Amino acid sequence: MEDPKMRGKSALHWENANARAVCGSPNSLLLAELIREFLDFYKLDYSKQIFMPETNLNTHDSRTNETLAVQAGLDSSEVTQNKPLLL
Repeated sequence: MEDPKMRGKSALHWENANARAVCGSPNSLLLAELIREFLDFYKLDYSKQIFMPETNLNTHDSRTNETLAVQAGLDSSEVTQNKPLLL
């Protein structure tokens, strides 16, 4: 039977307690979401498959690129579909 406490966590979550704490503050959560957007942009699916559960980011709703850009303080004129927000 599945342990409800383990739902949404990496099977290896115990190996890196720091990674689990990524979503602990608004700034680190924003940075993690920007990294997720970067992985999505370049279709780094395997890396994203590891990143999401390891950081517990998969337990949070994803923000839109527009919302991420505003929260990161990016000028809307710099936001394009031609590059990830981190660039």
